[in-house]
Amino acid sequence: MTRRRLTELFVAPTPPNLLRRQAIALISLNLALLAAIAGLHLIFSGTIGLPSKTFFAVVMGRFLMQALELGWLSSLQPDENQAWITTYASVSIWIHLLFAVTVSLLGGMEDSHYIALFLIPVLAAGFRATDLGVGLVVIATAAANFLQLWVYFGDGHVPRPTEYFEAANVALIYPLVAVVVARVATELRRDRNRLTASLDELARTRDRLLEEERLAAVGRLSAAIAHEVRNPVGMIASSFKQLRRRHPGLKDDDLGQVVEEETARLERLVGDFLGYARRREPALRTTTTAELLGYVCEIARARAGE
Repeated sequence: MTRRRLTELFVAPTPPNLLRRQAIALISLNLALLAAIAGLHLIFSGTIGLPSKTFFAVVMGRFLMQALELGWLSSLQPDENQAWITTYASVSIWIHLLFAVTVSLLGGMEDSHYIALFLIPVLAAGFRATDLGVGLVVIATAAANFLQLWVYFGDGHVPRPTEYFEAANVALIYPLVAVVVARVATELRRDRNRLTASLDELARTRDRLLEEERLAAVGRLSAAIAHEVRNPVGMIASSFKQLRRRHPGLKDDDLGQVVEEETARLERLVGDFLGYARRREPALRTTTTAELLGYVCEIARARAGE
């Protein structure tokens, strides 16, 4: 299965530029969260002690990594690297989750679930992922809570039932958040699609109006030209008639017949054109409902055949 197919199974249909803006917002939130976690450990170091140096190294490394990602996403143009943005939207969710699990295991406390860190991938999945993707992320996040207990008590001690109960209660938060966020994201996508369709229809209507305006302008110009053509044609016809009256011998001349016929034809053509271009008042008349419905049905049948 190709990378594109896997991405389509996991990431909901979303414009890459919107995915980029969502990623920037989540990264900014995660950076603030990482700084807050490090600050809390320093504040409560006198009570609970400091975590290992590895813990702070991982947090700092993740902070720098997110800062680089933020710079990369912010520097992209709206139409640049769209395929990579979609792939990044999928992969970054699992990186968020892996980091949250790593920090929880390095925290050194049985209750160090770091719920806020686990909410980041859940929020990201709710906004970006399909139903399948959201379900996978929620299951993996909930399983990570129990994984922490098994690792912490891996020296042979059995976790207390209250620990499992607490982990299960924490795990209930994730599907709740995921469902709410996914519902909101779905509504936003639906509204965006409707708005996009309306904008497309508005653009098509504008193009039709512009085309009709151009045709109307051409019609007015053509009518003006036809009007100007009719005047010299009329003068030619009138002058030729006077000439024939003065010279009766022209009546039997073939060229005279041609001039008379062609000027008459031009007068009819110009008159017909001006009559077609002239705006007519509607001709109102009484009609029956059956005749009107039959006319509408004929038009609808013709359009259906197209």
